[in-house]
Amino acid sequence: MSLYIILFAVILILLDQNRKLNNENNTLKKMKESPKRPFLSFCPKCGCNLNEYSAPNIKAQLKVNPNIEINNQKQEEIKTKINSLTKEEQKNNLILIIGAILIVLSAIIFLLSTWATSGNVTKTIIIFLMLIIFLAISKISESVFNLKQTAKVFFYISLCYLPISLLSISLFGLFGHYLSIYGSGKYIYFSLSCLITSIIYLLIKEKHDSIFLKTITEMFLYATIIFTSISITTNIFIESLIFIIYIIL
Repeated sequence: MSLYIILFAVILILLDQNRKLNNENNTLKKMKESPKRPFLSFCPKCGCNLNEYSAPNIKAQLKVNPNIEINNQKQEEIKTKINSLTKEEQKNNLILIIGAILIVLSAIIFLLSTWATSGNVTKTIIIFLMLIIFLAISKISESVFNLKQTAKVFFYISLCYLPISLLSISLFGLFGHYLSIYGSGKYIYFSLSCLITSIIYLLIKEKHDSIFLKTITEMFLYATIIFTSISITTNIFIESLIFIIYIIL
């Protein structure tokens, strides 16, 4: 019965996402069809005439006055500086990726060798440590190496470890058999963990405006409603009604 409820909820989520995408596409079409604003001929900061620096005016000035020419040497210097910066950025990016891969491989080797003998608390701590490690790599890559895109990737990887870490607590039964994945209160724990995850993602979404964060936050909010409705009642009609009301609101 619970499987049918989850499948029905997934279908409703997909329909809701499709509706939102259609609304966004309609707004984009309206924006494209709307008349374009006239080009500003004066700079709002300094008040200079922008039309003087357009390509046709520059060509006309070069025809009138042949002494005006672009300094090719400066352009070449700028190009060499840009190339050196991109090479340095790629080098730092490669170092960080190799370091992250080595950390993950060492963690996998350690887990495979000691997983059977390790306690449940130790296993959960190791999973939480992976989250902290990727957060630290993200912070180092942004503050030390000034690699914003690489920092964003490692930050998203660390965010993916948050629900895994919360799930491991229930999997290893650290809060007792009732809230474990094998107990009767598993849906209560799932709803609480999804709620905690969605709140953390919402707080992060305020600082980092991202489609990925927006989508994954909505998914965990939907999951919170699903698991809460399953834990409250076993009637599929009441659960479906709760979920539909949440989507409409």
